[in-house]
Amino acid sequence: MKKTILIVSPFVFGVGGVAVAVSSIGRELNEVGYETIFLTQGTSTVVRRTPEARPFPTFGAYFRVPHQSIKSWVAFLLTSPIAIFSYFHFLLSKRVTTVLVQYPMPGFALFVGVCRLLHIPVCTTFQGSDAHSLPTLSRSEKCLLKWLLLRSKRVTTVSSSLAEKVADFLPQLDASKIIVIPNGTPPASQFQCPPRGPKIKIVGVGKLIERKGFDVLIRAIDLLQPNAIEIECQIIGDGPLRDDLVALIDDCNLGQAIFLLGNLEHEAVLTTLEQSDIFVL
Repeated sequence: MKKTILIVSPFVFGVGGVAVAVSSIGRELNEVGYETIFLTQGTSTVVRRTPEARPFPTFGAYFRVPHQSIKSWVAFLLTSPIAIFSYFHFLLSKRVTTVLVQYPMPGFALFVGVCRLLHIPVCTTFQGSDAHSLPTLSRSEKCLLKWLLLRSKRVTTVSSSLAEKVADFLPQLDASKIIVIPNGTPPASQFQCPPRGPKIKIVGVGKLIERKGFDVLIRAIDLLQPNAIEIECQIIGDGPLRDDLVALIDDCNLGQAIFLLGNLEHEAVLTTLEQSDIFVL
């Protein structure tokens, strides 16, 4: 009988780094013989199969988090017994043997507690902004997330800097439980680099937020204009700074050199990378 691995994440399929990583992990686990199912945010307190067509069995549930108001706590306390019963039934009926929490949210704490009662091991992974946002959580959110992490068998991060943020957030977490596992990438042999053309082709990929520094990339290309270096730059991704970056491109008179492509499907991202000379992060 195949072992069933459940991946729990607010992002499961589509564009975005977390969704791409999560769907890739599920695909790779399937290829090596595991059965993979997904649980993500839904609208019902009980776990239900999502109506959308997905490449893997996908279920949704509303993971409630109590906030400061009395009304919020009352709703949490009233719905928790129903949610707990649903979690038990779901995990047992699907014969889940391992749970991977990708991009942990405070609302997942109750579900992880049920996993613990059933002796199902839980591995929690921080992907990026989930670790960056730890200091901004409310008191109740911090308590729930700390409770979740202390009940995880392992806590992994995709970089050493994220591991440091998690350790700072929860000093009592055993350091040996925190493991850095970088994101994977297709083997270099899969990329067929095209011959160099007259232009240097640059590509950047990421959410259009300040931390990604795409404004720095645009200004750097602007500095090269007096040298008559022909450059074509494609930036893949979307976000709140899109309008600011468009304005900066216009101010630098780089409209014929820099193109914001928005969000692309994963395969299209790989194709664009393959056709470029330089990747900038």
